[in-house]
Amino acid sequence: MPLGICYVASYVRERSKHVVKIFDESVEEKGPDELINKFKPDVIGISFTALSAKNAYDLAKKFKNKAILIAGGSYSTFCEKEVLENGFDFIVYGEGEKTFLELVNKLERKASLNSQKGIVYKKDNRIIKNPPQPLIKNLDSLPFPARDLVPTDKYEAHGPIITSRGCPFNCLFCNSRKFWQQKYRSRSVTNIYKELEELVKKYKKRNIFFCDDTFTVDKNKVIKLCKLLIKNNLKFKWAASCRADKLAEEEISWMSRAGCNAILIGVESGSEKILKTINKNTSLEQIRNAISLCKKYNIRSKASFIIGLPGDYSEQLKSIDLMEETTPENLNIHILAIYPGSEIYEKRKNYGIKFKNVKNWQIYNNYYSTDLFKIIKFDYLTKKQAVNLCQIFINRLKKLGYMQKRKQIKYRNGEKTFKTFLDF
Repeated sequence: MPLGICYVASYVRERSKHVVKIFDESVEEKGPDELINKFKPDVIGISFTALSAKNAYDLAKKFKNKAILIAGGSYSTFCEKEVLENGFDFIVYGEGEKTFLELVNKLERKASLNSQKGIVYKKDNRIIKNPPQPLIKNLDSLPFPARDLVPTDKYEAHGPIITSRGCPFNCLFCNSRKFWQQKYRSRSVTNIYKELEELVKKYKKRNIFFCDDTFTVDKNKVIKLCKLLIKNNLKFKWAASCRADKLAEEEISWMSRAGCNAILIGVESGSEKILKTINKNTSLEQIRNAISLCKKYNIRSKASFIIGLPGDYSEQLKSIDLMEETTPENLNIHILAIYPGSEIYEKRKNYGIKFKNVKNWQIYNNYYSTDLFKIIKFDYLTKKQAVNLCQIFINRLKKLGYMQKRKQIKYRNGEKTFKTFLDF
C-alpha cells in the first residue's frame, strides 16, 4: 500500500477544500485513463521509484495536456534533471505533505513560486531548485494515511504502518538518510497505538508490517508500545525491519509477547571487512546474537544478504558461512542495487563501480537481477563470479534443508526458505 501517497492525500484533504483521489497502478487491472477523464483533475501527482520511472514518464507525457504534473518520491528527489525532461512540470523533493499542498494552493492562485520551498522546476530553460522545506517537527500532527482512497482489499494481508521517518545510521548503499535530511523523527506511542487500533478494528487487519527503516531505533518506545498492546488486548501478528545491533533481549521478549512473529534483519554480509567498508557498523557477533534471540522467542528471522558490496570474491564468499552457522528461517540474497542519493552511488568511482554511458535510468529492465551487469561494472566482482557465488549459496543451503522460494508454491509454517537474485 502506497503510504507516502496516502499521507499526502490525507494532509491535503484535511487542510484544504481540494478534492483528492488516488489511483494505485500496482494493484489496478486497468490504467488511470477512465478516472482521469471522469475526474478531470487540475493537478496529477505521481510518486515513483527507479524501477517504475519509465512507466511514470509514459504517464506524464500521456496526460501532459490534461493537468499540471508533479513528481515526488526519492527517485525524483535525486534525479531532478531527468524527471523534468520527461514530461513533469514540478518536483516536490523530500518530505512531501506540506510542500505539495502549498504548491497546489499557489498554482490555484497563480501566485509566484519564488519563495516556495521544497520544489524543483524549469524556468527560461533553466532548472530552478528552491531551498528545502523544513521537516515537520511533530509527526503526530499528521492525519493518518488516507487508506479509504485505495482498494485495501487488493493488497497483501499485512496492513502497513510507519512509526518514524529517517534513519540515524549511514549505510553506503541507502539513500534514506539523505532523503530525510539526515534526521530521525518518531511518532508518540499513543499516536501509533491509535492508528494500529484503526487498522485492526476498522480495516480488519490481523497481520501488520512496520515499514520503518529500523523499527527498533528507540528501545523504550518499542517496549512501551508492546506493553500498551498487551494491556489493551489489541491482538494481531506483526513484523518489522531491524538492525542486528538494535535487538536486545529485553526488547525482543516484549515484541514476542505483543504478537511479533517475524523480524527482517539487514545482515548484508558475513565479512567483517565488508561490513566495515559499507558503514554498517554491526559485528558478526551481534548478528549471531540477534538471530539466536529470534529463535529463543519463537520469532521467524528473515535475513537479507547482498552480493556485490565492495570486497573481493573471498570476502563475498564468507556470507554463506554465516548463513550456515545462524540458519535464519528465511534468506534473501540480493545483487547490489545502487540508488541515486546513496553514498555508494555519488562516490561510486571511489568504490570501484562504473556505469556504462547510458542516457538515463529508464533502460533498467530489472534492477534486482543479473540484468544489472549490462550497465554496471564492479572492478572487484564479475557477473560470472556473482552468479557462481549465488550457485554456491544455493547448493549449500539446499543441503541444509532450505527450500528455494517459488511464487506458485505454498510453504508450510516453519519451513526454511530462500530466494536469490537469480530468481528474478
